Amino acid sequence: MKPQRIVSLTPSNTEILFALGVGGRMVGVTEFCDYPPETKKIAKIGDSKTRVETVVALKPDLVVAHTFLNAQAIQALKRLKLNVLHGDAKTIGELRQFIKKVATAVGASAQAIDQQFEASIASAKRNRPKTPPACLFALGADPIWAAAKDCYAHELIELAGGRNVLAKTAGQFVSVNMERIVSAKPQVILTTTGGAKSIRGDRRWRNVPAVVNRRVHAVDADVFTRAGPRIALALSLASRIISRG
Repeated sequence: MKPQRIVSLTPSNTEILFALGVGGRMVGVTEFCDYPPETKKIAKIGDSKTRVETVVALKPDLVVAHTFLNAQAIQALKRLKLNVLHGDAKTIGELRQFIKKVATAVGASAQAIDQQFEASIASAKRNRPKTPPACLFALGADPIWAAAKDCYAHELIELAGGRNVLAKTAGQFVSVNMERIVSAKPQVILTTTGGAKSIRGDRRWRNVPAVVNRRVHAVDADVFTRAGPRIALALSLASRIISRG
């Protein structure tokens, strides 16, 4: 029998469930679940810390969680014999497999979502620039938190034909100083709206190639960092930005 009362413990899983067409069966999401807009009408079960008692009170027949971020809640819910599906996809390939796993659990098809990934990847490969530009993805500019080699933003840059200036740095997002940025000479910068304004208005950035050539681009950080279906959209956007001469 298909689950009829689903609870999501992360924004990324909420996006997956809605993309699979089962948003109408969801009875609980987190305070941070803000996409799609329909999530506003669903009961909230906590923020970064799950209120286990609230989840239990909703009587879910499926809870979808993140293996690492929701580790304590998963243990508690399993002790209470609740049905919990969890994953920790670190690459686009792993994400596609997890989406299929969720689809199977809820009795839906992941085919349309997977086709979007296929189309985005194929298009990005076709449009790669001949010479990979040095790229920086930053979550804001004061302080500078930049994408290292263990996050989706890095994989998106590489697939789109760019070269992440922090490709040899371990971790997901790391703090970097201005000297390192100047030395790396990024030719393309992807950042948040606030980050773009800060970079353009800060004299310390004035000689960075991306600033000189007006290749500082504001993007939606959630689209580029949440492990959900919109990663396919993020790849299309990254490709469009990076492939420009």
